[in-house]
Amino acid sequence: LGVRRFHAERVHDAWLLDGAPASPRARDALDELATELATIRAVDAFRVTSLAPYGLEPPNGTIVVTTRRDTQRLALGTLNSAGSAFYARRNEQDRVLQVGVYVLEVLQHVFEQRG
Repeated sequence: LGVRRFHAERVHDAWLLDGAPASPRARDALDELATELATIRAVDAFRVTSLAPYGLEPPNGTIVVTTRRDTQRLALGTLNSAGSAFYARRNEQDRVLQVGVYVLEVLQHVFEQRG
């Protein structure tokens, strides 16, 4: 996804995207991303001796979600050899996860709607 950033904040039933009200399309993309992140499931998880081969040292990207209760971080790594999943690491835990690429597609959609 390259070096890009955005800050999204849910305010009641609306979204602020980089401090401004999100367009209807951006709002839909953010809703989809929030739903995907809330229900994310790893297709595999394992322990490794080095994070670098998985694109996690340093990570290729990071998604940070802050709620009233806590902050969760998902470090994004490289795609697996089949291109069907990417490597990720949650909150600097010991395990590396494989997560379906749909999460990246949804994230890309937010960038596209942002303009």
